This record gives sequence, C-alpha cells and structure tokens, in this order.
Amino acid sequence: MQLSLTDEQVLLRDSVRRFVERDHAERALSHLGHDDAIWAVFAEQGWLAAALPEAVGGLGGDAFSTAVIAEELGRGLVPEAYVPVAATAAQLLHALEPEGARLQGLMWGQLRPVLAHLEFEGRGDVRWVETRAEKHADGWALTGAKTAVLGGPAADLLLVTARTGEGLSVFAVPADAPGLQRLDYRTVDERGASNLTLTNVRVDGEALVGAAGSAWDAVERAIDYGLVAASAEAVGAMDVAFEMTREYLKTRRQYNTLIGDFQALRHRLADMFIECEQARSIVLRALAGLAGDGAERGRLASAAKVRTAQAGRYVTAQAIQLHGGIGMTKEYPIGRHYQRLTMFGLLGGAEAVHLDRFVALGRAGA
Repeated sequence: MQLSLTDEQVLLRDSVRRFVERDHAERALSHLGHDDAIWAVFAEQGWLAAALPEAVGGLGGDAFSTAVIAEELGRGLVPEAYVPVAATAAQLLHALEPEGARLQGLMWGQLRPVLAHLEFEGRGDVRWVETRAEKHADGWALTGAKTAVLGGPAADLLLVTARTGEGLSVFAVPADAPGLQRLDYRTVDERGASNLTLTNVRVDGEALVGAAGSAWDAVERAIDYGLVAASAEAVGAMDVAFEMTREYLKTRRQYNTLIGDFQALRHRLADMFIECEQARSIVLRALAGLAGDGAERGRLASAAKVRTAQAGRYVTAQAIQLHGGIGMTKEYPIGRHYQRLTMFGLLGGAEAVHLDRFVALGRAGA
C-alpha cells in the first residue's frame, strides 16, 4: 500500500494547491456551483485525464493521482464536479468503451458526463435500479427516475443506468433529450445537483455504452472509485478545518491568556487530529483496495465513506465549537467546511446504507 506521495504526485499536489489558493479563491460562485473557466483549467492541466492510462490518451496515473487532486480541491471547497466526472464517469467510460469518443471528450474538457444511477426508492442502495430501457427498431426508450446526480446542472451528457432484458445497461443521454425532465438545485454546500425524470426518452443505438446487459461490474467499480475519491476530497476539507482551529487557538486571547494554553482545549484539538489521521488512513487503504476484487473493493470503499463521514462530522463540529460565536457566522469559512462534510455523509448513500453494504459484502466473501 502506498503511504507517501511520489515526486510526481508532490508536483501534482502543489500545482492544484496553487490553483486553489491563487485563482479559485478569487472567483465568485455561480448559482449552481460551476464555472466554465475553471473547468477549462482542469482540462488544460491534465487533471481530468490524470488517472487514465496513456494508451487511451491519459497521463498514466492511478487512483492515488485522482485522490491527490480531489483532496486539494476539497481543501478549497471547490464546488465543480471533479469527482463525478473525472473519477466516476471517467472510470465507467474507460471500462465500457476505452477507445470511444466520449472518453476522449471528457479528458479534453469538451464533454462533461456524469453518472445518473441512484433512485428515490433505493435510498442510496447502489443495487436498486428500476429504470427500464426498451429496445426499438431505431434505438431505445428509457423510463424511470434518478436522484442526487451531483454535477447534473453542468453536465451535457448523462450516463443513465437502466435494466434491459439482458441485465443492467448504461445509456448516454443528452442533457436536452426530449422527454427528460431535470430539476436542478444547489446543495447546502453550494454544489449543483439534479433529479431526473425520464418519460419514454428516445435515444439511438449509439447511446448504448458498451454491450447491453453487461454493465453492472463496471458501474459498481466506478461507484466505488468515486466513493474513495470523494472521501479523499472530504479529508482535504476536514484538514483545513483542523488547521484553522489550531491557528485560532494559538492566536485568540481571553482575559490576557491564549485559549490554546488551556489543557482541555488542547485535548480536543488532539482528538481532532487523530480523527483526521484515521480518516486519511482508511482512504489510503481503500485506494489500494480499488485494484482488488469486487467484494473486498466494495467493503473498503464503503468503510472509507462511513469512517470519513464520521470523522468529518466530529472535526468540523468541534471546529465550530472551539471558534465560539464567530464559528456560527455565515461570513466565517469554518461553517462551509461543516456543510461540505455534512453533505459528504449524505450524498452517494448515507452511512447506514454503507454499513449494511459493508456487512453484506463481508458475508458474500466469507
């Protein structure tokens, strides 16, 4: 298991951090957390292709490269949908059609696809799919609904999972397809998401991604990849919350005394540090596990989601408390870190869902 960054990954980390600190901090958020100019930077820097092999035009990195970028973007609370596009969708397209034009468009920033998989009734269960696709002479007709599609408002292509007669399939549905209703909204942490309703949405035969009925393994692996990348992003957000709190305790005075000199507050800061390091450790283990089989990979991805969500909730809540009244103000940034970690715990399946998945996959692998 890789425990430290390579020289190339250090350079990658530093370049993303410079961008976050210098360029992104000066930009105002759009209504749905997206900026085309920022996305163009992602493409120019090669961050969208960082984890894809050179044989398909990528930079030849791996999941650790994705995690490095995601963690730095998480430190800056960057709202653009890097993980849904460059991690989840990229891995899905690479698995199903590695030589396809859609993957090339993603890497060059010309196409912004996101996976639309979770459904209302499934309540975060990745195996719950009721959306159906019926074969017609000139293509397919899709009917169903998807929820919490992170990055949906900015997506120009939706990778919709649906059941066909053969099994689970993936269809590339244009964002403006007739019969597709998209409800865009902003999450509490100022990112864009969508709910989709598909009513007899007609697509041609080329919309089928890969072979019909054979997509489940690729979908599950892409979801696990995205879970681990999102966990790395959450680690970045909680690290900054810890660092801000540590600096505040070192400078804030009450009654001519630094509050950081109080032993009780030092103990709480130490607990925050331990939670951050435990979250980082489980993410590193899950990154190494992405190369493994389905059951073990899924268990580690769900474990990373649960443990990181728990740690993030604790660290950011403690950060607000230790900042006192200023931590509750909208203008002070610590509250935004709490919002990001709260949404991380909910999006992609809540903690209870992933605990159940962790147990179920353990039994299956026993």
